[in-house]
Amino acid sequence: MKIIYVTNSTQQDDTFKKYIERLGLDIFVLTKDQDELRDKKTTETLSQIFSVILFDETIPDIFLNKVLQIIQPHFQTIIRITANPNLEKNRHKLKERGIHFYFDSNTEIDEFREAIFLSDEKDTSRKNIRSNSTLSEEFYNTKIFNFTNKEKYIYKYLLENHYHVVKREKMCIELFDDVSLSQLAALSSCINSIRKKMVSQGFESTVIKTIWGKGYKIDSNSYKTYK
Repeated sequence: MKIIYVTNSTQQDDTFKKYIERLGLDIFVLTKDQDELRDKKTTETLSQIFSVILFDETIPDIFLNKVLQIIQPHFQTIIRITANPNLEKNRHKLKERGIHFYFDSNTEIDEFREAIFLSDEKDTSRKNIRSNSTLSEEFYNTKIFNFTNKEKYIYKYLLENHYHVVKREKMCIELFDDVSLSQLAALSSCINSIRKKMVSQGFESTVIKTIWGKGYKIDSNSYKTYK
């Protein structure tokens, strides 16, 4: 997957470099000629190569607001990293501006990765939607998804606890008896795999929601629809 990383920083943060290495993303860092994003033809050309565009906290809101209307119709996913301490409180208002994902500068790699790869499932989930009656019959039938044992455990655990958010650390303890970066990454990988397998059966990728900074939850509307 290819991503444009828009920043005013001439030196990339070492932490972000590690993010890139672990995610295996093909990154183009745009530190100059950013005004070209205001050109519709240039933006359209870029969007044919890059599916994700990310603006970090060094990009002023005033500039971002100017280019949003131009880039929105073209890029599959727009991400904003911000240092705003009131991010969670204002998240719903921020999304109205047309940005798909907001993160603060301390976001963990697993949450960032899920946003990136979840965006890769959007088109698939739209193309393969079937009737609710058919999906309701399959919602609890884990055999049709071909889940691995760990994936099956995670899915059933989320269903059993659908009424609240399951913390990532709690899930790691249930699966691995401990919490570490590698185990959190393994959990994130399992969640992404579950989503892809559900999408292949006609479910939307949003059946399992990531509650940023907290954990995972079965979407309430999906549960009511398919239960």
